[in-house]
Amino acid sequence: MSDQSSTRLAASSFLLHVVVASGCAMGAPLDDDATDTGELGSTTAVEPELPDAPAPLPEEARAVFASYCVDCHGPDSPGSGNIRIIDDLAAIVERGLVVAGDPAASKIYQRLTDEANPMPPAGVAARPSAAEIELVRRWITAGALPGEQACDNGFVGFDDMIAAMSRDIFEQVDDADRIHTRYLTLTHLHNAGMCDRELDLYRTAIAKGVNSLSLQPTLAEPVAIDERRTIFRIDLRDYGWDANPNFVTSDLWDTVAAFNPFAVGFERGPADDLRALAGSAFAFQPADSFLQVAAGGALAGVDPDLNLYYKILQLPHAGAPDNSVAALERLPFIGLTDRAAAVTAGEVSRVIVQDSGVSQNNRAFDRYSGPSFGSYYYRSFDFAGESGAANLFTNPTDFVADGGEMIFTLPNGLQGYAISNAADELIPDAPTNVVKDLGQRDAVVRVGVSCMSCHSAGIITRADEFYAFYQGVENNFQQGERDLIDLLFADPDGAVADQGADARQFQDRLLRLGVTSPTPEPIYGLSLQFEANLGLERVAAEVGMTPREFSFELGALDGVFDKLRAGTMTRDELAGLYRASLCVLLPGEDVLPAGCTPA
Repeated sequence: MSDQSSTRLAASSFLLHVVVASGCAMGAPLDDDATDTGELGSTTAVEPELPDAPAPLPEEARAVFASYCVDCHGPDSPGSGNIRIIDDLAAIVERGLVVAGDPAASKIYQRLTDEANPMPPAGVAARPSAAEIELVRRWITAGALPGEQACDNGFVGFDDMIAAMSRDIFEQVDDADRIHTRYLTLTHLHNAGMCDRELDLYRTAIAKGVNSLSLQPTLAEPVAIDERRTIFRIDLRDYGWDANPNFVTSDLWDTVAAFNPFAVGFERGPADDLRALAGSAFAFQPADSFLQVAAGGALAGVDPDLNLYYKILQLPHAGAPDNSVAALERLPFIGLTDRAAAVTAGEVSRVIVQDSGVSQNNRAFDRYSGPSFGSYYYRSFDFAGESGAANLFTNPTDFVADGGEMIFTLPNGLQGYAISNAADELIPDAPTNVVKDLGQRDAVVRVGVSCMSCHSAGIITRADEFYAFYQGVENNFQQGERDLIDLLFADPDGAVADQGADARQFQDRLLRLGVTSPTPEPIYGLSLQFEANLGLERVAAEVGMTPREFSFELGALDGVFDKLRAGTMTRDELAGLYRASLCVLLPGEDVLPAGCTPA
């Protein structure tokens, strides 16, 4: 352990590289008694259990009930206990048999795990495995969503959807504002049969998502324009998307549309009116694919090195003059220009934990109080190992990290994120040998969506584990290092309190957007359903057809969708087929994708 001179204190006290990855760098639940009494009333800072696997699809939970429960409780069963709806995921929630988010309060889960009075009954040979019961638990914890084909919503075609937007922009938007008006749609999820409770989650994903991609100082809620609340109007100026210097030759919205294979420009009839009034060939985009592209989720043809998340928030990125963490910290809404001075002034607290729940090795993070009241900046440190300079318990101030994540307050009070590598450069995704996001299909931690997922309720509080250890071995450290340790670690209780206050501040902002519960995280939920394998009914909904109509037209598509007759296809497969298929499938519609030949 080297001596810490005053020069080294300034130079090396912040070899601050760290990752929070999957967002979970600061990760233990807040005390249930921690509340805030701001103008919106008391709120409790609640953190979800750290996920060890992606949320199960509703179809997986339904399959467990269909395998073990329908003989007694299905629609054609005797109806034991007066229950004939066990495989109807929406109905078992409505009947109170499942309490969304609370397995312990859910009667079905209670029976599955009751050794004295189990379901199925003890004499039944075919029984769910521990893994299947755990799947049901995780499905309930994640919101007990019913998935597709749960509700008979009625069908809304492209004609009616585009006509509604055309009427809205003409009748409800002032002339000068129309060129800044765009729409995000959930119509395809409505057509796929998702119930309102699930659609409500994705409605909040739109509100949280667009504001999480904003540098404006105020929050702005999208406006539902239809009675079904599946089409939302936004104004590009509300989020600073109209004048972003990273999008000059093509504006931000149209740039995302160009990379979004599910953004299609329509022509003819009301589509021509909408295009002309909005001044864009892409006046609307499906909300799930838009947020997947803009927030950094995985999608074929969208290279993470495009750095769209960084560019939208005007953060340093590859290709910029300065792509360093220091450049990020100098941004006006972070305002950190001298790390060592902040330490000396007592404005920095450090936490070290042996097991963070996400990183595979020990982890540290630092909290800065920020340039103004109510703002904060976190920088965390992750390691590929724990030997030598990567051992935080022997090197609490002069460690050498392998990567990092930064969390900071956006001007509107929500959170922004960045990931760094060992060279202190901002990168779009983190190396999997350091951290993983098991919710992503490739386990890669991605700078937008992964961080949002784990930080659904803001900063996750962690109590420091180093300082108590240090007090027993203080003499192992030289005086200069002890001085620095006392500056960084001397108030562990205060550090936890500050983290809790930061979490409550974030939750207060969510409440202003109508997000009454931060879990399940809506943007991540929207991403997961978007990435799930697609059956015939879902593909039909996305191409603007009923399942019956789509099945009838399959023969005209040269076999490209034949696998749907007996199975599913991946999201990436559909991405490669989508636009071209619409020309074949929609020749008789009043509106057509641009470039298609009318029938």
